[in-house]
Amino acid sequence: MKKTISSLTLLAMLLFSCSQNKTDKHDVSETDSHDEVSLKLTAYNPDYEVFAEAVPLVVGKTSRVLSHFTHLPGFNAVIGGSITIRLVTEGKEVSQQLTQPTRKGIYAFDITPGTPGKGRIIYDIVNENGTSQLVVPGIVVFSNEEDADKAAQAAVRHSVLYLRKSKHGKLILQRICQNRNHLVR
Repeated sequence: MKKTISSLTLLAMLLFSCSQNKTDKHDVSETDSHDEVSLKLTAYNPDYEVFAEAVPLVVGKTSRVLSHFTHLPGFNAVIGGSITIRLVTEGKEVSQQLTQPTRKGIYAFDITPGTPGKGRIIYDIVNENGTSQLVVPGIVVFSNEEDADKAAQAAVRHSVLYLRKSKHGKLILQRICQNRNHLVR
């Protein structure tokens, strides 16, 4: 009973703390820096799984792609080896190779798209377990930040909020979208 009351109180605080004060001159259409939109990417094969986050990809703008790799079937973090990220858009490719993780299981790539359009991200993994490849389809590179912002706002409007427990037992308010590789806040 105590957990239920705590959960409901937390939910109420989250909902009311996000509402706008009518006397506040803050424009609701603005995106605050703490409320930045990100792209969530997932892919897996029989050997590996990747979960990555990046800001919307825009031509000429460097984007950090923070990628977490696990080796299957034990879901152990990848602790060594070379991983190359390749962004392929309309037949053009940009890539970056990292020879070691930023921290256990995490590789932080910085890529600058050169071509707008639809494409995919390919991760090439080379380590003591051999070679493998993960492909994330459905990637969109925008021509400008305005188009990226419009797509992000549309994605947020078509998403659902829900509560989930973290691995530490804390309740987290999370947003999901219809498509798995979509922009979310």
